[in-house]
Amino acid sequence: MALPPQFLESSTRAATGKPLDHYFNSDALNIETFSTVSILLLDLAESLDDKPQHLAMAIYRISELGLMLVERSLDNEKAIKVAGA
Repeated sequence: MALPPQFLESSTRAATGKPLDHYFNSDALNIETFSTVSILLLDLAESLDDKPQHLAMAIYRISELGLMLVERSLDNEKAIKVAGA
């Protein structure tokens, strides 16, 4: 049984109504965050040797995949809005 709305905080209501809007509220912020992580990981990898460097590069590749996922989801969201308009 769900709680009445007055027991939920406004942010929780927003999250249950529009989960992507709650977690991904700014296109530029998401892309900037992933780009920053990528740069930091590359800098870290340059300062490491052997196995730790390979691990840092693997994490970098995963972050790049995350960036591609965010970009694709934002493109899909825009396409849905255009189709629904």
